[in-house]
Amino acid sequence: MILSDGEWMAIQDLDMNTDDRVELDRTPFRLLLKKDVDLLRDAHITEVKEVDDVIVLGLRDRNPDNPGRIKLVLTRKPAVELKEWITTDSQGLDTRVELTEVNKTEQLDPAMFKAKSLVFQKMNQ
Repeated sequence: MILSDGEWMAIQDLDMNTDDRVELDRTPFRLLLKKDVDLLRDAHITEVKEVDDVIVLGLRDRNPDNPGRIKLVLTRKPAVELKEWITTDSQGLDTRVELTEVNKTEQLDPAMFKAKSLVFQKMNQ
């Protein structure tokens, strides 16, 4: 499970019993998830390409203290939607996340974006 509350990003794996948290400002996701998103101000756009109905957008933070890159893959039809992202960390290692079977809901409870401790989650399963 990957969560962000706008300040922190939590990556929790219940199977491996890991709970990793990092300040959002220390990740490539800062460019997309902060309160005042401005890619022209905050990002170096490293790649833009369109092939058939797919758009690829590569971004790197202008702030040298925030290493890493993010690549977004979006589909155009029937509407523009995020299909996957690939993050590259400071050591050059890639992590790819593909979105499938997305269930869209109009109203999301903000509590869903608060990461709970793994102990709490396991007690409530």
